[in-house]
Amino acid sequence: MPDYIPDFDYGGEIAEKEDNFILWPKEGGRTALIDADLLPYRVGFVTDELQELEAHRLVEDGHFPRIEDTPQFQSAFDLLCTILNSWVRKAGCQSAILYSTKSDDNFRLNVAYSEPYKGQRVTSSKPPFFSELKTAMTERHGCTLASGNEADDWLSIEAWRRFHAELGPAGVKAGSSQHKELCDCVIVSNDKDSTITPCYNLNPDTMNLQWVDLIGKLEPKYKKAMIKSYEIQGTGEFYKKGAKAGQEKTKRVCVGEEPSKAIEKLRGSGLMFFYSQIITGDTADNYKGLKGKGNTPALDILSNCKTEKDLYSATLALYKEVHGEGELWVPNYQGTQKYYDICMESTGEPPKDWSFWKGKGAFLTAYDLMLEQGRLAWMETYEGDLWRKDKGRIINPFDKEFWIDYPN
Repeated sequence: MPDYIPDFDYGGEIAEKEDNFILWPKEGGRTALIDADLLPYRVGFVTDELQELEAHRLVEDGHFPRIEDTPQFQSAFDLLCTILNSWVRKAGCQSAILYSTKSDDNFRLNVAYSEPYKGQRVTSSKPPFFSELKTAMTERHGCTLASGNEADDWLSIEAWRRFHAELGPAGVKAGSSQHKELCDCVIVSNDKDSTITPCYNLNPDTMNLQWVDLIGKLEPKYKKAMIKSYEIQGTGEFYKKGAKAGQEKTKRVCVGEEPSKAIEKLRGSGLMFFYSQIITGDTADNYKGLKGKGNTPALDILSNCKTEKDLYSATLALYKEVHGEGELWVPNYQGTQKYYDICMESTGEPPKDWSFWKGKGAFLTAYDLMLEQGRLAWMETYEGDLWRKDKGRIINPFDKEFWIDYPN
């Protein structure tokens, strides 16, 4: 790699070369399990786009063979290392494993049939040095690229692998106080799904380190508003004519205010938060949950549950309350007018195999719909894990033999 040249005008505000690179061992002491998808964004959003343009100019003019060799990129990579190091240290760890996601390869794409998984996301421009930083994480930090699932899944898989390797066989219960005392890893992620796994969890946004037990909890964030209370009061005046003659006139009077009970966000941890996602859905990942049931019903029915059986039974009962005990017609998203319009607007072409998929659907149960949402929300506990895969049928959204036209 070419050396940094102190007196050369690189066109950027780079005063001196720094090196905060640490190749953290993957084992030893307590291990930080890092959601590395966050790092290129953290760096890119505080990096001036002119730095990337200048780096390209230097390569084009022959001063450096690659973008990665330029001082502009070196400065960005050094910032990434600085951020990574701060996370590992704040987590109280002596080793670290990084995981990143290959976005176009995810088993959930073959699970979602009500709506396309993450299908609402519009491809946007990436921040400066995004692809180069992802490559550098792999080549220099040994970052593991998740294939077929997401980085979040691997955080969960590794945490569970460590538990089952020694603690589980020794009789330690997942999420227990004994597990807390002996746990040798910390999940580092700001993704709310990462708080499902019983493990230490560090949110790099707040630098808050917490222990997640198995059942967990729900944490509602209420809207910051005051709601006025009204009552009807007499005015002391009376109607003199008409049908109301002799009746006292009334008016609506404000008698006080109280904080709003409307829930703006519902966050939490453990299985309780997982089941709440089955009810509320996740707009970021484009699964809708249970139609007509949002944060408040989820909090009401789940907050007093003590076991996973309680959580499961309460959630299924709510699904049956909405959808009934029998079967209902469920369209496959690929055959809906909404999906057709989205494809035409974004690509100028109809969906793939539109002539086949148009109007296709299936008769499904409330349990089927609950399984779909749960499988989209669930974080894998081992590679290939699928929530309740032995307890209900696996419906492939692309199985042309399963999906049919609505019977006349």
